[in-house]
Amino acid sequence: EPICSNIIDTTNKLLMDRLQIKRDYTWNPVTNEATKYIDELIDNSDTRYKFRSKLQLPFVSPDETYSFSKHYEIHWVHRFADKLSLFFEAPRNPLLDKNSEGWLNCHVLTPLIDDCFLTCEEIQIHRGEEISLASTERKNLLRDDSETYVDEDPQNSKPISYKHKILREMKDQLDRLLKRLKFTRETIKWIKNIVVHGINQGGLNGKIYAMYYDNDLQYYFVFETCRYRIGTTWGSIPESLMSLKDILRLKEDINNALDIVKKIKLIALRTKSEDLFTIDNLPETTLVSRCDDTPVSDISDNASNSNESNNFPASDVSDDTSNSGNTPDLSSEHILAQSKLPEDIINDDTAEILNFVETKYKERVSEEIMERIREKKLRDQNLSLDNEVPLQGNNNSSCDSESKSPTNVSPNQRAYTEETGLDPWIKSETSESPQSENTDNHIIQDNSLEIQVTAPNKNRLYQYAIEHGINPKEFSIITEAEKNRWAMGCFRGDLERDIVSIVVE
Repeated sequence: EPICSNIIDTTNKLLMDRLQIKRDYTWNPVTNEATKYIDELIDNSDTRYKFRSKLQLPFVSPDETYSFSKHYEIHWVHRFADKLSLFFEAPRNPLLDKNSEGWLNCHVLTPLIDDCFLTCEEIQIHRGEEISLASTERKNLLRDDSETYVDEDPQNSKPISYKHKILREMKDQLDRLLKRLKFTRETIKWIKNIVVHGINQGGLNGKIYAMYYDNDLQYYFVFETCRYRIGTTWGSIPESLMSLKDILRLKEDINNALDIVKKIKLIALRTKSEDLFTIDNLPETTLVSRCDDTPVSDISDNASNSNESNNFPASDVSDDTSNSGNTPDLSSEHILAQSKLPEDIINDDTAEILNFVETKYKERVSEEIMERIREKKLRDQNLSLDNEVPLQGNNNSSCDSESKSPTNVSPNQRAYTEETGLDPWIKSETSESPQSENTDNHIIQDNSLEIQVTAPNKNRLYQYAIEHGINPKEFSIITEAEKNRWAMGCFRGDLERDIVSIVVE
């Protein structure tokens, strides 16, 4: 299952297959004097004697003066390798014991991870207490595979994945960073290069994760960049030394992300304030996901096809507002023109992204359109009610089904029924609204008028209710979702199911 609503773990193969999107994140290889020294140590790790002899040789040429900025990484590699050698030379190898978290932090993790970043003033290592072995033991949890924890109580055997906790913490860190930045239309393209990292350490095993934010899809993508392991036998020395290269690549990737942040800040200082925006207030032209390449007219066409498949008369949403001078332009060209990206950005997106955007945001686009149409209808109804003249006829506001039964229909009403296909009782309910009625009756009248305006589907529901002995006024209590669904004509079931669900609500 997903970690949370907007974090996508790319290591979850089932989730990625269901989403049908492809994302990849790889590190660039790091080659410097430190990596060369690591290879030399691995080549001399056949025996303890050769390994110790290599460590006794100076790692800086005698003719060269030691420089902290230049030689520190080699010094860091040498110190960690010497620490490992001491473990295996000791009468009792402490790596074979069940050590506490504090011992591992001091003697293994700190020399491996923390010490590597001493040259980076802007990078600080933060350890999450909720991931620690000590906290899990206090909660009487057993460790399983250094990643998943299971409660001892057989009645509560659901696994607890602590990987999810560190990924949520990474998301919070990335949110705090992005919300402090101000972007331009050019620098917003670099947002995927702003990556935060996290290490999930379980005993002597570790995994390094990377996360970035996709502003097009508005999702956080998480990648497992590498795994490392500190071995407990002499034969695992090469594997343990290879973890040093992983930490060096992590350091390089973090520095690259910091460089991107510095460039974005520098460009923001040189840009006018009116041309800047934040991640929470992106301009419409940068939101690919808000309006994809699918025309808005296709949404209406799909709704009409759905109505035809259910033998309902299709209702064209644009017909209700076509006669008004204040009608907003809801054409597909107008919507796309407001939120279309430059071609150079669109070309960078793959077909998988566009398919995902289409399935995720088509409903959001249709809801925005229907909200604007509904507001326009309410304004028109309020104006019509203010200028309405009371009609002559029966002003009785009682809901007696016998006096308003469809059997008591006048010839004029029967002719109206044959011409429009609507029940005459509905016509009288929507037209008879004397101004002397109380406030509650006015509210019911507003709902009736709204249903009359939104074309024949709702009137058909009224007619069905009357024929089956259901009070039609109960239809005035409907949800916004049902209103939007009726207005678009997107009936997803048969008429009987819709009637029952509304009466229950």
